[in-house]
Amino acid sequence: MKAKAKWLVLARVQLMGAFGLNKLKHSDDPRIKKRAGGAIALIAFAVLLLAFYDVMIALAFAAQGAAGSIPAFAVAIASLVSFIFSLIRGCSMLFAAKDHDAVMSLPVTKAAVIASRLAVSYIVDFAFVLLVCAPAFIVYFVATGFTFYKLIAMLAAVIFSPLLPLAAATAIGTAITALTARFRYKNLLQSLLGILFFIAIFAVSFAVSFGANSQEPDMNALAEAIAGKAYPPAMLVSWAFAGKIWALFAFIGANAAAAAVFIAVTAPFYAKICTRLAAKSAGVAFKEKQIRKSGAFGALFKKEIKRLFSSSVYLMNSIGGALLLLIAAIAMLIFDPIKLLSGLTEEGIPPQAFGYIFGAAGLIFAGMTFPSASSLSMEGKSRWIMCSLPLPAKTILLAKTAVGFVFSAPVALIFSVIVCVQAHAGPLMWAALIAAPVAYCAFISMFGTFLNYKFPKYDWQNEMSAVKNSVPVLILSFGGMVLTMGMLAITLFAGAYGFIPLFVFAALCVAGCAALHAFFFKKVSLYDGAPSAPETKAPKRLY
Repeated sequence: MKAKAKWLVLARVQLMGAFGLNKLKHSDDPRIKKRAGGAIALIAFAVLLLAFYDVMIALAFAAQGAAGSIPAFAVAIASLVSFIFSLIRGCSMLFAAKDHDAVMSLPVTKAAVIASRLAVSYIVDFAFVLLVCAPAFIVYFVATGFTFYKLIAMLAAVIFSPLLPLAAATAIGTAITALTARFRYKNLLQSLLGILFFIAIFAVSFAVSFGANSQEPDMNALAEAIAGKAYPPAMLVSWAFAGKIWALFAFIGANAAAAAVFIAVTAPFYAKICTRLAAKSAGVAFKEKQIRKSGAFGALFKKEIKRLFSSSVYLMNSIGGALLLLIAAIAMLIFDPIKLLSGLTEEGIPPQAFGYIFGAAGLIFAGMTFPSASSLSMEGKSRWIMCSLPLPAKTILLAKTAVGFVFSAPVALIFSVIVCVQAHAGPLMWAALIAAPVAYCAFISMFGTFLNYKFPKYDWQNEMSAVKNSVPVLILSFGGMVLTMGMLAITLFAGAYGFIPLFVFAALCVAGCAALHAFFFKKVSLYDGAPSAPETKAPKRLY
């Protein structure tokens, strides 16, 4: 095997394992192929939906005569989103994987191992960048004309765009990991530092957005705010499409150099960081304490909370929606956008109409908090402990369900209260904006547990596989986004009668919760032969 090709072989092996391609290829179980088909269909629907929104935005640029800003805007948006999700993903695919000892025993260099693991992350980010940029560039070619040089510039922008955001986000995650590797509570510190970076990034983005000239809400101003201020490297793409070839080479060189520098700097410390992360914390002196009595549900709930905070990847990917909603609530307190928008509209739209719109928009973030979609899978090889507990399966699963609700519902309530106060809400708005998010948070948490029970993923080599690359997470991520975006559109057209669709939405969520409790939680069993297992149910496999 050639030395320079080893990282490609490692990347291929990791890619096949991370997304379950090996199991799909070699398994004879028809249920695995059926699940894969459902996941592919869901991803295809999400791709079409994303492409539709992308084309609509690009057409808005073209309609205002700002087609020349499309390439820089598309690259900037794709790069910023890739950076945020790479930051949330952290370094779980880079450090302390279960196969670390086996990989490091192979005749490969540390740089090859790092490059192979980054390659998997790059492929995921590249797929997203391609989905965002390709439809926008098609509209750009139709509006401005096609040339061979523009095609070359487009391919270079799409191929190299993910490198700089990925390297920057992974560098931040590596720094956090290295600084906290010696601490006893390293996982908690990594989670807290990651949350702080997450909040800081969105605070800066809010400042950039509101710092733009609100009196000129045209597409050129939007492109300048995003590409010129939020992500300046995208301006190189704009200059490249304007005919400046040096800008294209500068963009390629900056992205490639970022990845190369990260690998070169990290390689000497890679083994040390992995070793420290895998090492157990030092023990502490025994202290006699009085034993406090606790119920079974409370003990299970505390155990789930502890498991959530024991992994920065699990925490950041599970409660990211609650964090976004909290940031949005703080931004509303600072900027009061309802008052600002009411003053800018010439039609004299009342603040109550904006209140319903903001309340429905909050549902989008409230539905992005679902640790229950991964909690069963996170048990991994330790799931036998859960199955051996002398407790009903309902108690165990409801404890896992409650975690997501505890994180999402209070933040959703805070956001709704701020919206109601700023919109001068009446009784109907107060009731609608409180009932809808609470009911939705409860339904998402219960439905996440149901999906994770139906589509578990216990044989993961890396926590990211269970938290990110699983059918339940895909269904809740894209399905929830489609549902809440639809609710936002309906509320937008309902105007002052926005409480009607919100009440209907809340009623449907309550009905869904009741159905899940009656037909799933009351009858569920964790293994075949359990006392609560229905006699007519087919044997349940946990792998």
